[in-house]
Amino acid sequence: VSTDNSYANATMGVGASVTGTWEDVLAYGLIVTTIKTDQDSAASGFVIEYSADGTNVLDSDAFTIAAGTETYSFDIRAQYFRFRYTNGGVQADVTISTSIKVYGSRSSTHAVGGGITDEDDAELTIASMRALDGGNDNIQVKCTSTGILGNACAFGAEANAATDNVANGAWNTAKALTLVSDNCRIVGLGVSLGTIAGLTDLDWYLSWDSAGLVPITDRVSWVLATDMGVARNGTDYIAMGVIDLVVERPSGVGSADTCYLHTYGTGGTAAGSWVLYSAE
Repeated sequence: VSTDNSYANATMGVGASVTGTWEDVLAYGLIVTTIKTDQDSAASGFVIEYSADGTNVLDSDAFTIAAGTETYSFDIRAQYFRFRYTNGGVQADVTISTSIKVYGSRSSTHAVGGGITDEDDAELTIASMRALDGGNDNIQVKCTSTGILGNACAFGAEANAATDNVANGAWNTAKALTLVSDNCRIVGLGVSLGTIAGLTDLDWYLSWDSAGLVPITDRVSWVLATDMGVARNGTDYIAMGVIDLVVERPSGVGSADTCYLHTYGTGGTAAGSWVLYSAE
């Protein structure tokens, strides 16, 4: 246990601070610090500092400590280290215990059911993930800017928009939609319905030919009241169908880089604005 960088159970006033002593840790492999406090620290109130000469700060880690008990572990980044702790806006009883280990061990533990905050101790792991697609090809797994995982084909998808009004009790004349290529992934199909006149149900499917004899998808049925959402204008209905199919146009069928949309209305009609998403 480090006596130079521990702090015995003591009362700290509002905004009070304590600083440890530069300690030579060149012969060690891990620093472990446990902090117990009955009040929150100041913002970034717990700081571990590293120095090459025992005088000037070379690097540091800072954490905001919540009331309770928390353990942190740190690699040896320089020959010397010390801690600084600043209390928050309420008088607090604070105990800080630091041990220096010759050999590194696992980082601080965390209960599986416990809440996770930005101030929890953590190890950074960067992974490059690959997975088999439907054709048994290895493709890179990526994520969106908001962290949603997917595959490389599903992102950067090109969108092709078209207008296809929904008829009542009949299949509409097929509407041609452009794909990125004859061999691609069809990601999904979105629709916005407006000028709705009695329509209660909407059916659709995609095919390679305008006659609909070589289908790509099964027939999909949407009930306006339960399967579609009301748009922000309060009158239009919207929906997105996830298709996620790797497809290849059969030789001699249809037209290059093209598929066809077929729609059927029950109970009335509607004006439809459709968007097809496809990707290499």
